[in-house]
Amino acid sequence: MRVKKDSGVGSGIRRLMGLLIAGWLLLEPVSQTVQASQSPDASIEGKGSGQTVFSRLSEGKVVKPDRSYKEPQEPTVYLTFDDGPSKHTGQVLDILRQEQVKATFFVLGELVPARKELVVRMREEGHSIGNHSYNHVYKELYSDFGSFWKQAVKTDGILEEVLGYKPYLLRAPGGTHTNFDAFYYYYLEAAGYRIVDWNVDSRDAIRQGVKAAEIVAEVRQSVLKHELVVLMHDGAGHEETVKALPEIIAYYRGLGYRFAALDEFVAPVQFPLGKSKWRRSYTQDGFKQMAAAAEAAGLERGGQGAEQAGALRLAAEGITAQEAAALAPQEASSDQGGAAPPLPQPPLLVTVGDSPVWKLEAERYSYEYGRFAVPLRGLAERLGGRVEWDDVRQLATVTIGTRKLEFDPVRKVIRDSTPGQSSAVHYLADIDWIDGELRIPLRAGTQLLGGSVASYALGETEHRVTLSERREWRAGLPLQPIEAWKRIESRKLHV
Repeated sequence: MRVKKDSGVGSGIRRLMGLLIAGWLLLEPVSQTVQASQSPDASIEGKGSGQTVFSRLSEGKVVKPDRSYKEPQEPTVYLTFDDGPSKHTGQVLDILRQEQVKATFFVLGELVPARKELVVRMREEGHSIGNHSYNHVYKELYSDFGSFWKQAVKTDGILEEVLGYKPYLLRAPGGTHTNFDAFYYYYLEAAGYRIVDWNVDSRDAIRQGVKAAEIVAEVRQSVLKHELVVLMHDGAGHEETVKALPEIIAYYRGLGYRFAALDEFVAPVQFPLGKSKWRRSYTQDGFKQMAAAAEAAGLERGGQGAEQAGALRLAAEGITAQEAAALAPQEASSDQGGAAPPLPQPPLLVTVGDSPVWKLEAERYSYEYGRFAVPLRGLAERLGGRVEWDDVRQLATVTIGTRKLEFDPVRKVIRDSTPGQSSAVHYLADIDWIDGELRIPLRAGTQLLGGSVASYALGETEHRVTLSERREWRAGLPLQPIEAWKRIESRKLHV
């Protein structure tokens, strides 16, 4: 998403989304009971449908957030591995590193504590990591949504301790078809998850002991598409998958495919619902409480999670993003008729430790779908960095101690180097020039520069964000992971 300067329409969207998100800030933490008065209004009618959100979901009508994704120019394969980490995961990672391939791992929460080093390695080597429940027991996960939710939240907590963030990717054990219903989708997407199935099944888990040759044959027989999400497993008992992996990579490479890890720009493959295998019942009061808890979790997740929660809420009311742009200015019309001028965007106040408050007037920052974008120079200097601009190379260099980060707004990359440590390259789509300033996302930029967002609040007269003080970076510590970025090799960079 490009950060754009405010316009009448943009301001209208932000005003509408701001009101929604400001309301969510009043919700209790997810771990506590959510009262009905704090929950979304389950009686809101979908535009043109005459149905409540609850009744629409009860009838099996899936409500999806109105989002846009980026289709890669080249045909792309997304290799995915479920049910790890196990003793085979290290072998899979070795092959991926040797072949210079990025992949996605959907891990089980109960297996992570015993093999934390493998999960850290996934992150450090540029792979994406997703939630695959805690224990993979179907009866527990699909008897009712509350059980699934507890496992997802528990696994999030385990991964956050290891990685420093909660993943937004989620894969349902066994896939969503006949396991999920419309309520499962609604709750999980309100919580900021991207639910990912697959469109190529290697069938390496169809029975025990499937041989490598059979796995490769299944992949070769699969229908080719521009984007392929390949299901494999790195859990216990999948040594044959390890053996098949090099040939699978060679097969797709020979067809001209590139490989990538899943991220927020990839349209998720999702199965149709199908008739549920499971007998479940829902009540309107239960829906109110669960929906409120899920939306609170989405807001807490921040960034893409908050954006998705907002987009889903609009979709629940039958409003597309385009319609929201048209409706918001109309809602501000005066009694005399005609559209009133858009409400001015309030100033943003950023606090960092004991430093003076950084005040940004409306034209100095952007706010869209729960995300702030602020000037790089001001943010870096307040987190202890020094910024230099190279007009010839069109690069901004931020120096923090012995660490240097080169921000390249043309290639949308950040080169990160510290003496004695391996260099890294990060991809950040939301980096842009606005009115002569280089702006970056506030939360993601703060994390990269060594801090974190402690709290934020949206108000009619001002917005406030409190940042933690910058952590001292010590030799040998891994880079703080950020969901919105993925590592890529410098040899693959193109203007």
